[in-house]
Amino acid sequence: MIIYLWIITTITSGSIDTHVPGANCDEIIKTHITSNDFIDRCHRVAEYLHYIKDKEDLENRCKCLNYLLNTKIEYNTFPKKKCSELFDAYEAISDNLKTCKLTIGCINKVDLEQIKKKYYLNEAIKKLEKSIEDNDENIYSTSEEFAQLYTNSIGGCKSDNTEGYCGAIRDLEVLCYHHVKSKNCAEIAKLIQYQEALKKSVKIVIPCIMILGIPFFFYILHKFTPFGSWFNNFLIKNKIIRHNINEEVTDGIFEHTNETNGRNSTHSLCYIGYPAT
Repeated sequence: MIIYLWIITTITSGSIDTHVPGANCDEIIKTHITSNDFIDRCHRVAEYLHYIKDKEDLENRCKCLNYLLNTKIEYNTFPKKKCSELFDAYEAISDNLKTCKLTIGCINKVDLEQIKKKYYLNEAIKKLEKSIEDNDENIYSTSEEFAQLYTNSIGGCKSDNTEGYCGAIRDLEVLCYHHVKSKNCAEIAKLIQYQEALKKSVKIVIPCIMILGIPFFFYILHKFTPFGSWFNNFLIKNKIIRHNINEEVTDGIFEHTNETNGRNSTHSLCYIGYPAT
């Protein structure tokens, strides 16, 4: 919807140099407004109706035009004219151009307020879905914004009311359930925060489990599987081999020591036997 509103604003802003054939703005002024101040406005509306006449998604484009006509002060008011009288002129333009004939009309204040709420709520859920998809840093503030808008929008709806405005608001519960497995859209911000905290906890717990689980895994293997017997035999053999190696090394050291001591003893005896003169 927002893109259509932007297109309407773009097309209808600035000066209108050409007049749309068939709009008959001069005739509309004579029969509906009786003021030349309406002429520029008539040409702007006719310009957009002519632009969208052969476009796709015509129904939504017409709804956006009617929303803009009802909400923008430059279109929804005119001196000494009621809303219904002003929109009779807009309806005449659409009727002349055979575009949006059944969509253009004055919207009462209650319905208009509900439409505004639905519009802002739809934009908020789109923004939230984008934040969830990208997992961006604004996901918490975006979810809180949506939750607040949802709470304000559904406040006057009874639990069993699933028609019209209230039904459109409740349709968003499907999207809430898709993202957080709960239809409680008012609590979606808290649920998203809980999910993110849970994800962080899992990232910490899993490595800890792996670290603690490895010794336990080897203990089970050692106690209750053939691996334990094989490992014990391996350790015993390894001890025996190391013991034999140590004995050989020790024996070699002793032999070397005895030989050295023998030589030292001989040298000492010879030295004692032949004193210096």
